[in-house]
Parts: sequence; structure tokens; C-alpha cells
Amino acid sequence: MLDIGEGRKATGIEVLSWAFTDTAHHRGQAEVYLRVKNIKPPRYVF
Repeated sequence: MLDIGEGRKATGIEVLSWAFTDTAHHRGQAEVYLRVKNIKPPRYVF
């Protein structure tokens, strides 16, 4: 278990899952912004 602050704990897989979903969320927000500006977003590569 990893201490993630404020007395909370998480497993390593939970932290990795959070990082992946957080990155996907921000990537999605950036793509929406670029499309609104009529810019084709670059292809996403893992």
C-alpha cells in the first residue's frame, strides 16, 4: 500500500489506474479544445 496523502492509502495498481485515466481525461479535453480551434489533434500513441 502506498500513502497518497491525507491518511489515504492505495495499491500500486490503483495508482497506475488513476494515472492512466487522468492522462486520458486531459488528453480528451485537449482534443476537444484543438477541434474547437479547427486543429486536427495528433494521433494518440501509447
